[in-house]
Parts: sequence; structure tokens; C-alpha cells
Amino acid sequence: MAKVARAARNASLMRTESITASKTCAAAETGELYFVNYNTGAEITVTLPPLKDGAYVKFIWATTMAANSSAVKFQVPDATAGVLRGFVRCQEIDGTGGMLGEANISNAVSFTVGHNTAEPQIGSYLEAYCDGTSWHLSGLVLVTAGQTATDAIAWAT
Repeated sequence: MAKVARAARNASLMRTESITASKTCAAAETGELYFVNYNTGAEITVTLPPLKDGAYVKFIWATTMAANSSAVKFQVPDATAGVLRGFVRCQEIDGTGGMLGEANISNAVSFTVGHNTAEPQIGSYLEAYCDGTSWHLSGLVLVTAGQTATDAIAWAT
């Protein structure tokens, strides 16, 4: 009996992975939680899993991206077969600037966090949900005081 309960508990835990370089998420990796541990002064690319109704992934920054030019570019797996949509907010971590802005993403093929001079902070997150034809993004990017939303987030059509 104890073994059955232990198996059920372990099966309920979210699978996690640390992202330290470019990553292509496979179809079997839907439902995973990714910790972004990247801060080396270049852009890396994360390709979302193939389109499938109900697919989901979440990204949480576990490291502040303080190195110049550090960025994470999220993209659809096939630009001819799907797009990104959604709404991602940006806010100063100390709360002095209130809500700095947001990215209203409509039919884009990529979305970049930390693309300019911004330093996405620990606790920033991005969630991606698939409806079978598009990936829908939602999240919050936290930055240090004095930075702007356009420094922190960008999208391409």
C-alpha cells in the first residue's frame, strides 16, 4: 500500500528542467516547468513544443539576467504552422515605477525577454498555453528601477 501512495505522489510532481543554453522543447515535454538559469551576455533561443491542443509549459527566472545582451528568445516550432498571441506585463521590482508596460502579442513568431538593456529579475515568469493552432503567452517580467518595458520585452511579427 505504501508503494502505491508514493507512486501517486511522485506522479503528481511537476517535471522541472534548468535552461542554461538554447533549448528545443519536445512534444513529450509539455507540462514541464523550466527554470531559466542564464546570464552569459548573449541571446539563447527556446523553441516551444509542437502545436497540440492543451499543451502547456512554464518558465521562471531563477537567475537575474544582469550581463549585457543576455536575452531569451521564445519562438514557435514552425513559423508556417502557428503563431504567438497573448499579453505579458513588465514591472519594476521595487514598485516605484508601477506597471511599466506590456507586450500585446498578436500573430508573432517570436518573443524576447531581456532583449535590450533590461535585467529580468528572479521571479519573472512566462507561461505558454496551446489551443492547437497558436501558443498563448502570459507572464510578468520584473526589472530593476529605471528600466523600461521596451528594454525588457520585444516581439517580432
